[in-house]
Amino acid sequence: MKHVGINLRLKDGSFEITHPSGSGTGLKNALKNSVFKPILSLNKYHTLPLHNDRMLERFEYLSSITIDELYKDKLIVGSGFVHDEL
Repeated sequence: MKHVGINLRLKDGSFEITHPSGSGTGLKNALKNSVFKPILSLNKYHTLPLHNDRMLERFEYLSSITIDELYKDKLIVGSGFVHDEL
């Protein structure tokens, strides 16, 4: 499995917006999603109620930005990403 497009990681008390072409995110995401991630934690971190609660906590900020703005942000997509090719 490979993540494509803008990724939103909802964490306890924070969040992270990344893109696979962003600077250094490829290796970082690969390690986060590798065998180093405990299988048993899936029930703890991948439940719908948890995701819903974390989305509601960040609703104000997330509803104030657009996907187009995120794709224009070089800090997220990296300098090699060409927005006009979308």
